[in-house]
Amino acid sequence: HKTLPTHVGTILRTVYQDLLVKWREMRNAVDYSPNTDLKGMALKDAAAQALTEARAFLDAVRVYLTQRGVSV
Repeated sequence: HKTLPTHVGTILRTVYQDLLVKWREMRNAVDYSPNTDLKGMALKDAAAQALTEARAFLDAVRVYLTQRGVSV
């Protein structure tokens, strides 16, 4: 869980490394704390933002793989 973001940041860009860290922290906060603070966001809003970010992340992965000849 802790090394994957570093590898992703090296392969893609640091922004995606930061997203993976952020998502892990959010998941941990929601899983383990019933009264979690999501930086002032409602859980619904945080989830919607994460979905938007995840779509961009997946698009970047598709581009990376396609540029290396991998069919996706």
